[in-house]
Amino acid sequence: MSSKMSSSVKPPVRLPEVQPSFVPEYFGESNCFCIQLFCIEDEFETRSLDFLASAFECYPDRDYCIVTVPHMVPEFTLLQKFVVS
Repeated sequence: MSSKMSSSVKPPVRLPEVQPSFVPEYFGESNCFCIQLFCIEDEFETRSLDFLASAFECYPDRDYCIVTVPHMVPEFTLLQKFVVS
């Protein structure tokens, strides 16, 4: 009886390896800093660009800022100044 069961079991299917379409290459030091923004008070939303200028003053050797926000956060004034990808 066990021989019938073992003969009906198929071997697992092996998926082909997937090569990434984009492999980043890094040359030299990082030229950015990151801000993880979870929320911003409505009363300060219009001043958020001032906050960003101050952030760049803290990192004068950086040219870029990466801002991450939760997916469900509606677009606000600060995000409208960025390229979103």
